[in-house]
Amino acid sequence: MKQYESNLFDAVFYPNEIHRNKFDEMMAIFYKIIDNEHYLRIAILMQENPGILKHSIISYRLCGIREIEAGRKDNRVVWIK
Repeated sequence: MKQYESNLFDAVFYPNEIHRNKFDEMMAIFYKIIDNEHYLRIAILMQENPGILKHSIISYRLCGIREIEAGRKDNRVVWIK
């Protein structure tokens, strides 16, 4: 995954889609297209109150379109580019 580390900025600031996490309401899932078959999936823990602590990237990995389509089907979409 180190090879995709340079894509994190664009994925967080210019995602293609943002979904709600199905288990944690404070977790947002950002998706950014990497190539024809893959998206970069970033799990971000959102802070309830703005302050010293900022939102935190918890994990990132590759995923396929099926995962994104499942989120759309389950009405977890918050935003689409």
